[in-house]
Amino acid sequence: MATIVYYSQTDKTNKFVHKLDEGHNLIQIDESNSFTEINEPFIIIVPAYATEEVNDLYGAEALFEALLETGDN
Repeated sequence: MATIVYYSQTDKTNKFVHKLDEGHNLIQIDESNSFTEINEPFIIIVPAYATEEVNDLYGAEALFEALLETGDN
């Protein structure tokens, strides 16, 4: 199965991704693991919502940029 890399600030994306889980390797990206090298094909899932509480949703952009520039990702 494919690896799914996702970002979840409010836990909604986390819940969604776990509904998809049928043997996929799930990696929740955050500041502690954004430089992880993934040595297999992967799918990126990011939320497409914003609220007043979550106005820095696209702070995830820097995390995914670091991930995509790491190793052979």
